[in-house]
Amino acid sequence: MLGLMQYQSLQVSSLIEHACHHHPEREIVSRTSEGGIHRTTYGMVGQRSRQLANALVRLGVRPGMRVATLAWNGYRHMELYYAVAGIGAVLHTINPRLFPEQIAYIANHAEDDLLFFDIGFAGLVAQLAPQMKTVRGMYAMTDRAHLPDMPGVGCYEELIAAGSTDFVWPELDEHSAAALCYTSGTTGNPKGVLYSHRSTLLHAMAVCAVDGLGLSSADTALVVVPMFHVNAWGMPYAGALCGARLVFPGPALDGESVYQLLRDEGVTLALGVPTVWQLLFRHVEQQGLAPQQLALERVVIGGSAAPLSMIETFESLFGAQVLHAWGMTEMSPLGTVCRPLPKHASLDTASYRRLQQKQGRPVFGVRLKIVGDDGHALPHDGKSAGRLLVRGHWIASSYFGQEPGAALDANGYFDTGDIATIDPDGYMMITDRAKDVIKSGGEWISSIDLENAAMGHPALAEAAVIGIAHPTWQERPLLIAVRKPGQQVSGAELLAWLSGRVARWWCPDEVVFVDQLPHTATGKIQKLQLREQFRHYLLAQAPTLLIVPGLRGHVPDHWQTLLAEATPGARTVPPLETDGLSCSARVAALDRALAAIDGPVILVAHSAGVLTVAHWAARHQRSIAGALLVTPPDLEVDWPEPYPQPDTLRANGWAPLPRAPLPFPALVAASSNDHLASLDAARAMASDWGAELVELGPVGHLNPAAGYGPWPQAAELVARLVEAAAAVAK
Repeated sequence: MLGLMQYQSLQVSSLIEHACHHHPEREIVSRTSEGGIHRTTYGMVGQRSRQLANALVRLGVRPGMRVATLAWNGYRHMELYYAVAGIGAVLHTINPRLFPEQIAYIANHAEDDLLFFDIGFAGLVAQLAPQMKTVRGMYAMTDRAHLPDMPGVGCYEELIAAGSTDFVWPELDEHSAAALCYTSGTTGNPKGVLYSHRSTLLHAMAVCAVDGLGLSSADTALVVVPMFHVNAWGMPYAGALCGARLVFPGPALDGESVYQLLRDEGVTLALGVPTVWQLLFRHVEQQGLAPQQLALERVVIGGSAAPLSMIETFESLFGAQVLHAWGMTEMSPLGTVCRPLPKHASLDTASYRRLQQKQGRPVFGVRLKIVGDDGHALPHDGKSAGRLLVRGHWIASSYFGQEPGAALDANGYFDTGDIATIDPDGYMMITDRAKDVIKSGGEWISSIDLENAAMGHPALAEAAVIGIAHPTWQERPLLIAVRKPGQQVSGAELLAWLSGRVARWWCPDEVVFVDQLPHTATGKIQKLQLREQFRHYLLAQAPTLLIVPGLRGHVPDHWQTLLAEATPGARTVPPLETDGLSCSARVAALDRALAAIDGPVILVAHSAGVLTVAHWAARHQRSIAGALLVTPPDLEVDWPEPYPQPDTLRANGWAPLPRAPLPFPALVAASSNDHLASLDAARAMASDWGAELVELGPVGHLNPAAGYGPWPQAAELVARLVEAAAAVAK
């Protein structure tokens, strides 16, 4: 006998319609790519989504077609979430952090029809456009005033304006596809996960459930997790379901920007990966802030395991509860949430902390089990470790392009690739990766792809990549290589070889050369043995590039970009704004900049900027890993206008850099036609400083279009400094 209840198809458009009717004035706040804060409401997002739906239909988008986005978190991206799925098409959110070749691959694999992109990705889109074989139209998500100068690119706001608000969402099969996300490709090319309308709504309900993430209309949620990363953990859907106020950070994910939104918007719930929160902690510490005054109540941490120190900092310093959550792209992604049971109130502090480090208990709709190598279920005793299998209402049965059920075992379970334990109360804890994936900042890095790229170098016989613990990124790749007999290649040369072949953030932090790698009887490299061998290996902390402006204080953006590209993984401090400052104020500014930097510094100083080194090198020399001194001026000659003369600077408290050996590796770069010093003078200064002189060709002006010469060599010079500094540190 069947029940006598009504049936209504579960579809994404019903979420935004519900929000429009019951939470029309609830705010959606976005920091935009154009700059500034934009405020709208669910009612307006619903109206504009209908306008966009009309426009998409007019453009020929039909049910089942894929519409791609390359975009940060913001209200326009949210409008696409609803307009595309609402007409029966499929929203394909592309991760811009993938290597360009991977982006082109997944766009072609998905057969994307249209592409919408944030203006910050205009350069990437221009590079990829010729490779995207099926994309027939591209739209920049901005207004006419900020539209990139790109042939054939349409304007998002004009597309919206041309669409009527009169649109009736079609009735769709709840099992039809609504969204498409690709994995990070840890074992080869990325794989597509195709979410249905039904799975998306059920997942949104789990996010709002009290024992899920507990999202409600009383919350103001800061969604730091990207909308291209498993649909921002379902928050754009769950927010509409319950009427939560949503805050989108746009492209600014640094500690200062995130803190500003937490403070100014009264955020009660924040969601993101550990790397984002470490940047937030650093900003709070450096600025001496008091985050306990924030309205923040709960922080959801996922993407990678939350360190115990992070959990403790949020609770003690911010007064916020940490919800440790786990999932994956194939799970939409929510699988487990770590919430204490009533009986845990009596636990001592150490036991409670151990509980908090677990990934948690499954939310309703998800079932977990662990199995041994023989496929038989293992006991939930908190000790037995096995492969973690999952099944549920919002878990993939196969990947895009495969037959339904292709990714499931005979019992309908999906193999996560994780090794885990489950305790008697159902708390799951990941203990290892079944595959050798490296998790860096919440994103996955494929060791196989890195090894294959490294093996393209003619001097290598073998290569293996493993993850090494890192204080900021959780893990970073270490490349372990064997040279061919008679071949020579340095670590810096090998990293330079890789830099153009893999995504910059995938590049290994260091290279270790060994005589041979351990192998199994079948010839496979024993990664477990390598991890054990190098488990105490400490990665040298990536240097910070500190750019010191010259006499007139201007440092063009292209300079900083070139220098940053020269040291993959390095942080870059923005150029100091010292134009017009007195010498004493400039010294104070430099002191403050150095004091705010943890770890080694590569000093890059232009013209007279180097002469302020005397004031602060002695105080900070242990943190200075090296210096690139570009065109240092001769004090014995008159300088051309508009430069101030040496005597004038001295009268204002300026002290030249002592002509004595520097306590760190240094390079002096000088040109043959510099108007502040001759090559002979630069050679004498380099000799006194114990530095190497690099003779540059004739230079023009700082504008590269005017022929400014040194900076084609900037990457090489800084790379040499990094290698020299690492040698000193070792």
